[in-house]
Order: sequence, then structure tokens, then C-alpha cells
Amino acid sequence: MGTSLGGRYSLEELVEETATTTTFHAVDKRVGRQVAVRVLRQGLGPASAAGRRLEREARMSATIGHPNVREASDMGALEDGTPYVVTELLAGETLDESIRVQGAHPIGAALDLTLQILSGLSAAHARGLVHGALSPEHVFLVRRLGCAPLVKLCAFGEDLTAPVPDRAGPGAHYLAPEQIRGGNRPTDARSDVYAAGVIAYELLTGMRPFTAPDAAALFEEILGAPLRDARALRPDLAPTVSTLVYRAMKRDPRERFQTAEEMQRAIRAAQAQADSDGAYSLRTVLTTGEHDAISPSRLRASQKTVESWDDVTDVAGTEHAPLSSAGEQTVTIVRPR
Repeated sequence: MGTSLGGRYSLEELVEETATTTTFHAVDKRVGRQVAVRVLRQGLGPASAAGRRLEREARMSATIGHPNVREASDMGALEDGTPYVVTELLAGETLDESIRVQGAHPIGAALDLTLQILSGLSAAHARGLVHGALSPEHVFLVRRLGCAPLVKLCAFGEDLTAPVPDRAGPGAHYLAPEQIRGGNRPTDARSDVYAAGVIAYELLTGMRPFTAPDAAALFEEILGAPLRDARALRPDLAPTVSTLVYRAMKRDPRERFQTAEEMQRAIRAAQAQADSDGAYSLRTVLTTGEHDAISPSRLRASQKTVESWDDVTDVAGTEHAPLSSAGEQTVTIVRPR
């Protein structure tokens, strides 16, 4: 494209179009940095709801200034007054995409992602800011060579005063009960803790805790239906892990973790308990031929070994499919507790 924006940003290619913004891959010509530029769609001025949200998101992200929150580095306006915001250019996938492809994640990976989500939330809460619309669509997993993905929280700036029916889209599954009830029950940091608990449940089981097909029925479930037992969906899940997820999802905010940091401490304690019990779940890659047998000697698990085949209680493919095809196979290995 090569279009110049504000004399500083060279727009290279279109990345995404939504109902309210158009995002471009751009280059900051001053320093040569690759960035993303989000421009408000034509016809939506800075005073529109979308314009106000774009500005709120930019200011909130810049204020938080945390590695687990997508950074906004600049904002401005086109000659006609249309606002734009400059953010990090992220490469990877959303957590929603990861769950749809992979389903339940390995326990260690799921807890690590949850810890990163909570780290970003904790930084926001320390500055008096609440996300209020957290969902897997708003969690981006940045690819890193040789490392686990880096979480980036996106889409701060939601209008938390908007009626719930106006926010009953894909993110409705992650609304806390007090957000659905509204009235004199304001959204605060504990609403974000609830959403983090729902995301953790989904990461660990591959399923949402409440699945009604329409908003009205979904809200009834969130407000009063029994929570599906995570360990029935994931038998290798330690009770300490399922218990902390349930606590994060308590309907009464007073019974939840009161801060994101408190939930982080509970996760670390559960991880330490699992380590002391000698339990682990890990993913590794095998290179197999057609109908090859799998044995401990063929497991290439970095920094962890399977001492004998009797130690292995489960070996499953990416989607619990038999390992019957040739080539590289991604498997999950679970050692008994």
C-alpha cells in the first residue's frame, strides 16, 4: 500500500476489518518498528460510541503498561478527524482459536496461560481499571520461538454501563452474575476474576461451563444452574485445581478470590502440590510410522522422562484420536498421582 499516515506511519497491508475499525500492518518510519494501526470506520466519528471506546482502550492500555496487555503507543486523527490508534503488531492466534482447534489444553499449559491472564488483570486492577469484557476472543497468544506463547490482553475500554442485552454476543458466557443482574451491583475486579475462572475451566476441559443456545437461557444458567463437574470432563485434573476454578466462579463476589493476585497464589500452590505428589501432564512430539507401537524409549519429553511404561496412564492424540498415521504426532502423557 505505502500510504503515509501522519507523516510517520507507512501502511503496508490490510490486516482486519470489523464493524467499527480497520486494522493495518504498518511501519513506524522514525524507528523502523512494525506496528498495527487501527482506524475508525468512515461514518463513525470520535464522538460515536465506537470512537469513545477506541480512545478508552488506547488510554487504558497505555496506562497499564504491562507485558501481558497489548500496548498502545500513539493515537491521532486523519485530516477529516477520523481517529486512529497505534498498537503492538501481534503474531499468533487468539485463545478462542486455540481452544477451538486444540480443545482441552495440557494442565500445565492451561495454568500457565491463566497465570499470565491474571498477571495482566492484576496490573490493570492496581491502576483502578477493570476489563469487564474478558473472553478468549480478547486474549491473544503471541508466538515465540522455542518458548510458550505470551499472553496479551486486548479490548480494554468496554462500556460497562451498557445494558447486558447489548453485550450478549460471544463474550456473554464470561459475564459474571453481578454484571447480568446489573442494578446496584457494579462491575469490579472480582468480575474479571470470574471471567478468568471461566476461561481456566474452558482451557482445562475444552468446554464452557454453561452452554445454553440463547442469551436469556444462558443468563439463567449463569445465575442459577449447577456447575458441571470439571473432573468428570477431565479425570486427571487434581482436586486442588478444580476447587480453585470453582472458587473463582462463585456467584457471590464475596466468596471468590478477591484479587487476581490471590488467584495466582492459589494456582502456584496447586502446582507446587502437584509437583510434590509427582504428578504431571505434558505434551511432546513423536515421529511415528504407520501403526507404530509407542514405547517409553520413543518418548522425547524435554526435561521429563517416563521411567517405565507402567507409569503412563494415558496417551492421547491432539483430539484424543488413535495414533495410527505416519509422521509427527503431538501427544499428551499423563503420569498417575
